[in-house]
Amino acid sequence: MKVGALLIVIGLAIFLTVSAFGTENSTPEFPAKSKDRFLGYIAPSYLGNFTVVQVSNNTPEANEITLARGEDGTFYMGWNDYRSVPWSSGYVHVGFSYSRDGGKTWSTNIVLGNVTDSALHDCAGDPVIITGYGSDCYYLIMEFNASEAHGGSLKHSQLVVKKTSDYGATWDEALIWGYDVDKPWGAFYNGDLYVAWDNVSAGTTCFSRTINGNIHSWTSPVYLPGSNYYPSIDVSEDGTIYIAVVHSSFFSYSMYVYKSTDGGNNFNYYEVGPVGSNSWESDPRSGPIPSLSARGSDVYVVWVSKDTYSQVYLAESHDSGNTWSNEVIPTTYGSNYRYMYPSVSVAPTGVVHISYYRMDENTKKIEVLYRTYENGVFSDEVLVDTWTNNNSFIGDYATIVADDWGNVSIGYTTENPTDNAMFATLSIPIEITDVWNSSVNGTIASGEDLVVNAKITSGSELKNVTLYYRFENDSSYSSTSMNLILGDAFNGTWTANISTVGHSGKLYFYIYADDGRGKSAVSQEYYVDVISTPEILPAVLIALPSIVILRKLRYPSTS
Repeated sequence: MKVGALLIVIGLAIFLTVSAFGTENSTPEFPAKSKDRFLGYIAPSYLGNFTVVQVSNNTPEANEITLARGEDGTFYMGWNDYRSVPWSSGYVHVGFSYSRDGGKTWSTNIVLGNVTDSALHDCAGDPVIITGYGSDCYYLIMEFNASEAHGGSLKHSQLVVKKTSDYGATWDEALIWGYDVDKPWGAFYNGDLYVAWDNVSAGTTCFSRTINGNIHSWTSPVYLPGSNYYPSIDVSEDGTIYIAVVHSSFFSYSMYVYKSTDGGNNFNYYEVGPVGSNSWESDPRSGPIPSLSARGSDVYVVWVSKDTYSQVYLAESHDSGNTWSNEVIPTTYGSNYRYMYPSVSVAPTGVVHISYYRMDENTKKIEVLYRTYENGVFSDEVLVDTWTNNNSFIGDYATIVADDWGNVSIGYTTENPTDNAMFATLSIPIEITDVWNSSVNGTIASGEDLVVNAKITSGSELKNVTLYYRFENDSSYSSTSMNLILGDAFNGTWTANISTVGHSGKLYFYIYADDGRGKSAVSQEYYVDVISTPEILPAVLIALPSIVILRKLRYPSTS
């Protein structure tokens, strides 16, 4: 072979080699899909895919719904239950049910009686479900006298707690506070219950917590300074206590958040938003009753306020409650629309989940609505349920729960045809997107590692992300764990390498991810072509004079 022809061959070999590797700044193209393996599951958009289940079994009335999910995955629901007496009598007790299959089916309803003297305290209401460790479930109940309540007095009302660790088969019970109680709420932190309630005679909100997790032992109540009503309480991971209340001062109202960093011995307070002058209508169910949720240093409060017309507000803090901003949640507003009982829950992902009722005063149509809020942006409104109101009752407390399983669930009251406790849930899927690999135009040189990256989002914390691969002559797939390189286990970028040493032909791969709680996802399958480097090149280069080798190594790269 002549030298000129040899140099052409060498130049072509170098050109092919450089093209296969590409340059550092080249952008790999998305490889083609395999035709010899199933494409796998591609998760659809989850918004709007609520599953609705009736929990109470057509009682005469069921309202003031409370919902929580336990550490073991059990859902618990409570409500005011009027099945033993007609609604018009004013007598009420509390109902209870649980679900151990994610809310698909629920246990037989039970009605809980009173802790103490049934003559003086013949009613029970304002139910609040709180979950603790394992299967521990706590039930806060306000006990009161029906005759006194009809006369506008809660003098003998008292706050009690029931605890079950066997799904309601047996209960322990204790008295928390003995008089003038209204609107309790509670939270669980580090083994203890944290409870806030209105002390009617004192005209403000009280706070107490259990001592060493014992429901029969409580700290002395702390009275929040000023005139405060309708508390909503939560405790963040660092033990900071937050209590949202409607604060009254000389017939002017505002939304306040009280904060304690010493276990509730002392509280600072912050004004977080307005409460309009017309917020207190003839029906208190339209009032500015707040809902608060805290996670880490992020704290959120939602409530209804009315000046000209009813609006839903969101206040947020991202520095552990030291500074606040607020805004009106964008939705349909007008004189004929009434908003009620917004509820908020911050998911482990940091996404804020919000629900609320809306009633059209003209048509009496009621809707349960849901939306998310993330990085200052609200999602579109999603309709969860709707019905036409056939009486003056317009619903009652609702609870939204964004849990560690990647589910969002809402407990609410509907009329179908009687008022029933309802459960609506949706599952936030694991989604594998933006799959990238280091091949160039779908090819890679044999001997080089193929780098595979993917963005994976999940409503629950990912426990396992695996890259499966096989070469075209392999009879089975090999696997390697993918590592998180950006973000977190809820929303992050994962990577892994595949060695191609000794291989050529097609390389197939796909990604599997799961959360260890029964939720998983599989990407579609991709392939790249592994190209062998021409074998003639090294031998020819060695045979050439040094000056020729240097000149040809400086041949411009192309990609």
